[in-house]
Amino acid sequence: MGRMVPEVGHPSIRELIVCNYRMMYHLSEEELAEVLTVHHSARKFPYGRVLPSVPRTRR
Repeated sequence: MGRMVPEVGHPSIRELIVCNYRMMYHLSEEELAEVLTVHHSARKFPYGRVLPSVPRTRR
């Protein structure tokens, strides 16, 4: 749906841009998207919230 986040370069980390905001999400399954952050584009990029790491467990 959205584009790959250029700062991350990981195909499952995607983003949608809405006005001045970037909504970044992780596609973990075909029909499941986990929202990672909603970020204002004027602020510093939130690397700690977006970079892929050890897979999370579902809550």
